[in-house]
Amino acid sequence: MVSNRASVWAGRVRASAILVSGILLGSALASAPILAGAAAADTPATATFASPGVCATSSPIPFTLTVTVGSLTPLRSLFVAVPSGYTGVTPGAGATLVTYAGTDYLAVTGLDVASGSVAVSFIAVPPASGSATWIVEGETDAVGAPDGDVTSQNGDDILPVPQPTTTVYAGCRLAFTAEPASTALSGGSAPISSVPGGSYSAPVGVQVEDGSGNPVPVSTPVALTLSAHAALTGAGGTTSTTGAATFDTLANGQSGLNLTLGAQAPDYGSAIAAAVSTEFTIYDSGQTCTSGCSTSPATGFTVTAAGSGFLGASVNPFTLSCSALRFGLYPGIAGTTTLGFNYTGDGTKTVQLFVARSLLTTLKAKLLALHYLVCFTAPTSFRTIFGLNALRDPATSALLGQDYFTGLLPDCEDAGNRPPCVSGRTWTRAGLTVTIVAPAGDPFGR
Repeated sequence: MVSNRASVWAGRVRASAILVSGILLGSALASAPILAGAAAADTPATATFASPGVCATSSPIPFTLTVTVGSLTPLRSLFVAVPSGYTGVTPGAGATLVTYAGTDYLAVTGLDVASGSVAVSFIAVPPASGSATWIVEGETDAVGAPDGDVTSQNGDDILPVPQPTTTVYAGCRLAFTAEPASTALSGGSAPISSVPGGSYSAPVGVQVEDGSGNPVPVSTPVALTLSAHAALTGAGGTTSTTGAATFDTLANGQSGLNLTLGAQAPDYGSAIAAAVSTEFTIYDSGQTCTSGCSTSPATGFTVTAAGSGFLGASVNPFTLSCSALRFGLYPGIAGTTTLGFNYTGDGTKTVQLFVARSLLTTLKAKLLALHYLVCFTAPTSFRTIFGLNALRDPATSALLGQDYFTGLLPDCEDAGNRPPCVSGRTWTRAGLTVTIVAPAGDPFGR
């Protein structure tokens, strides 16, 4: 028994001349004599990876293993053997990669941790598939080498039970679990969430899935990008161990139509396929309607709507065209407002546009106030004044990325009370109020 202990001690002294302070990673556990008749059991500990799973990739990805010890015995040295199949291992700060007795190790030596945690960070290329166990051994003496005691017999080790494992998933991809909804700017920022109008209590969500669409417990940063106006805030997040990322502070400071979000996992590159969200709109101003809503897109303008859905109003975000304008039938109010109606459910909606008297500055505007014409744009054709069909507007269609039809709305009495139409105009000392009966769907009007 004396000669065995002397042999173990001599091996540790030789190894300590090789090792430096840091973390050692290895692919197998070195063998060493196990001393029988120990007086005490090993000190218990836990060892956990930030994520129990990784996605198959040919590029190195980051790993973090945290070892937490109790207060029974100080931790002097920590060794982690790297399983077979993990290649390109590069230790992080404070860690070294060495080989001891034919086995590669991540090692941290020169420690004095009576209680608390030690984090071992590194990058590595995982195998194509399968599960693996990482043998973790902590030593309570200052000798910088593992002794191979992972059976709780020697009484001088800190031994995590059970040992941590990782699983590799193939065909990983991202998927939106909570899609963005139309929203509006308020104070220069538009909250982007999964409900109309924007609410951070309903965040946009993304999930890491395997090739069969099953959620996988992969922890990796997920970043979002916007198809236009890239000034997103709150667009970077980290998945939990379930692979789910939520974005509860996502916002953008510029309006836009037919926008989409793109989701990527930058640590994995193309190894985790990117995802694209459904389309949504950011209006210059607006809010969600329940039984009614109102908004003020600019000084002197107000817009109200009765009905459910989303009401938006934008001041000159783009130019709509009406052929009848060339004949001087439109008052030509300065600061003309573009209205966006994004309604849900069936039925028509009543919308009122108020224009302050101070904006009716031209003689033509004042004379034609009681005959105010509304230039209306919608994704489907409709009947206009003079009984004509609204024509496709090439400029607007090109700008919005799909067919839109534009025309001057008739009065409801001339249109058989079939929306869209103008149901009334009221002129007061305060200004002009125009009442529009809008159809269900997603029309835009000006």
